[in-house]
Amino acid sequence: WLKNSIVNEHLTYPAESYLLVEGESEIEAFPILFRSINVEIEQYKIKLIPYSKHNLRTMLAVLNLKKEPFLLVCDKDKENEIADLKREGLLNANFHILEEGEFEDYIDPEPLINILKTFTPDIDLQAEYIEENRSTGLGTSKIIAKYYHQESIQIGRAHV
Repeated sequence: WLKNSIVNEHLTYPAESYLLVEGESEIEAFPILFRSINVEIEQYKIKLIPYSKHNLRTMLAVLNLKKEPFLLVCDKDKENEIADLKREGLLNANFHILEEGEFEDYIDPEPLINILKTFTPDIDLQAEYIEENRSTGLGTSKIIAKYYHQESIQIGRAHV
């Protein structure tokens, strides 16, 4: 039995698996999410790629051509684009659409601010600002963009 068991089979694992995410927030947050379920992405050779910085169709075509394993995670607003990519044969079941909107909408304000501090260390965004704007129905990425825009106007006025 042992001679014919899986123990003696040569097992091969992909060199890397790719998790295609939209942008910087996801690049910072996904390793934290994986750690919360005791998975280190390096251990499992998961490489995070922000597709907003690349031509997504080309990236998917190359990954498919090379038969690389990947999963694409996207915000709800990309639903039509995903349907097009499926029709073109660039995606099959290897994607997930976040049904509640944007990735940032799933994150509580304090952890979201900590993520933003990784690429804007001196940000002074408050949880109350996020919660107040969320209560009006504004999407979280729009709240963040609004905050950065307001701050840049204030910085510009200070320099005049």
